[in-house]
Amino acid sequence: MSVKKVISLALLSRLTVWILSIIVANCAEPYDTSLSVVLHTPDNTKGDVLVSSLLGHFSSWDGTYFLGIALKGYQFEQFHAFFPLLPLSTRVLSAVLEPVLSSYLSPTSLILISGFILVNTSFVVSAVLLYLLTLQIFRNERISLISSQLYCWNPASIFMSALYTESYFAAFAFGGYYLLSKNQKLLASLSFALATFTRSNGTICAAFFLYSLLGDLYRFFHTKINSFEIVRSIGKTVLCCIITIAPLIIVLSYGFSLYCIEENTRPWCNNTLPNIYAFVQDYYWNVGAWRYYEVKQIPNFALASPMLILSFAGVAKYFGADFRRLFTLGMQRSESRTNTKNWFTDTDNIFVYIVHWGFLALFALTCMHVQVATRFLASQCPPIYWYTAYLITEESTKRQGLLVLWYFKIYFVVGTVLFSSFYPWT
Repeated sequence: MSVKKVISLALLSRLTVWILSIIVANCAEPYDTSLSVVLHTPDNTKGDVLVSSLLGHFSSWDGTYFLGIALKGYQFEQFHAFFPLLPLSTRVLSAVLEPVLSSYLSPTSLILISGFILVNTSFVVSAVLLYLLTLQIFRNERISLISSQLYCWNPASIFMSALYTESYFAAFAFGGYYLLSKNQKLLASLSFALATFTRSNGTICAAFFLYSLLGDLYRFFHTKINSFEIVRSIGKTVLCCIITIAPLIIVLSYGFSLYCIEENTRPWCNNTLPNIYAFVQDYYWNVGAWRYYEVKQIPNFALASPMLILSFAGVAKYFGADFRRLFTLGMQRSESRTNTKNWFTDTDNIFVYIVHWGFLALFALTCMHVQVATRFLASQCPPIYWYTAYLITEESTKRQGLLVLWYFKIYFVVGTVLFSSFYPWT
């Protein structure tokens, strides 16, 4: 019954985003009108005009790149900042729809419809998977439902409906976490591999397998488990890590084949490890450690600060409850620690999720375009929703929880309004 409720909430939140974005896109003057060059052509049919008015605003900003890749492939070097699974699957679905709709719609409109279907379906799936993961870990129906509700109305919601990878990535990442929580490691690695085909940071999911192996090694040395079991665990961990990382190698190899085999004119081709993705992020997008630390970027730091503060506060709350758990990598708890009946801090098996969350928040703060932190973290870190659920359900933290809920609500609305009118957002 709760799964049906989560599906209903996810659909309602997507419908809310869609309706609000349509109103804004068709009533407000866009900050940047360059997208109209792509969507409005002399050959447009009435169907194209309708699709553009209903869905065109979802291809703003980075969505323009995904739209271009889906239509014509990787035409330019800078396109390689965006991984292929979303545009590829969008193109496949548009090919399925083409025999029925090609008389009424252009290829661009078919791509927009296909992307909208896939992204929003992925969002619903990711909401259900977050619910199942939370239930599997905490064994608490109420907390699981609250966490899923928070995700459905999260502060990066507009990006979960736009032609962006957030929903896609969340579905595969949450799916991998859930499968891993049920000890289905090979299936989890396949889900993580799809996440890596969607975004490069999917490779970080390999750390979950390494942590699982660390737990097995700890038990081996302290409880003398069977030697064969530990050898098998090592082998499975290596295999799962390879599967998770393999899509990155494929993507980089494809870039190498385009620019380095015949002409070999690009500077990155002669590197010891030729990496088109790293080069594009550096050369075209100026992504790197501390590069965003400029006075003119203060507004972007302010924009990202609620998510970063929430993240660091959650990590501090968890580790502050038991420092021994931190220094023993979650393998031991303090002997003096008593069960406080605090379901968030007392749950030892979310240690790896908290470390993952803290690492990504720190990485976003120091090495990325910081305003991206909101959607970057919201689409892959379940503890955001667990910690917020803790804040709003514990009597002693309800005031902080109320502030976080207002943050979610304001960013949900303001983000949808600004993005839909092509104004800068997270």
